[in-house]
Amino acid sequence: APTHPELREYLAARFVEDQWSVKKTVRRIVLSRTYQLSAAVDSHNLETDPDNKLLWRHSPRRLDAEALRDAILSASGALDRDRPDRFASYAAVSQMTDTTVADKTHVRAVYLPVARGFTTDILDAFNFPPSDLVVGRREAPSVPTQALFMLNSRLVSDHAQIMARRLAKESDNERQRVARAYLLTLGREPAAVEVDEALEFVAQFQAESEVMDDKAKAQDAWAAFCQTLFASSEFRFLR
Repeated sequence: APTHPELREYLAARFVEDQWSVKKTVRRIVLSRTYQLSAAVDSHNLETDPDNKLLWRHSPRRLDAEALRDAILSASGALDRDRPDRFASYAAVSQMTDTTVADKTHVRAVYLPVARGFTTDILDAFNFPPSDLVVGRREAPSVPTQALFMLNSRLVSDHAQIMARRLAKESDNERQRVARAYLLTLGREPAAVEVDEALEFVAQFQAESEVMDDKAKAQDAWAAFCQTLFASSEFRFLR
């Protein structure tokens, strides 16, 4: 049985009034207070409705493969938000015969061509449906290979380096860099203990690094910190 029968009837009536406009119905839903709730947990509500059937908070949702890729590029500052020319796109010209070629273009994933039998590494790791099949609903399992991908992917490590350079340009204060990194990746301010742990990680990484150049050593340390944020489960879920 529906949990909100009155709401269902209300939306159905407005759907008819709006000349069967799906766009208006979607707009009405996403502009509602309920849709805009955070994922914060209230102990009383959690005890009363642990499955969130009454929609007292936002249920965390895992990012799709395309959104995850774009989130990484956006955090590093490399994301090209403009619509590319179809034939000028490097990925389109290559016809995707090389599965890593899309990593070299920074347009949004929605503009990447999809060729039968080929897909990019990150899309493949995060359950992008087969291009030669009609898929009505994507599966979204969380498997160990996804965590390993975030730790070993060339795409992730490259953009961690780019993000580290971005942080260095924006601030000389290390605590401000950590706060900025959290805001860019997780959309929130870090707790004091998280800032301390991040700075301890960066310092330890530099101390154990075999790189002789101090500037390069610091760059690698901050890139490693950025990559840990990319690899965190919090980054992969929308709250």
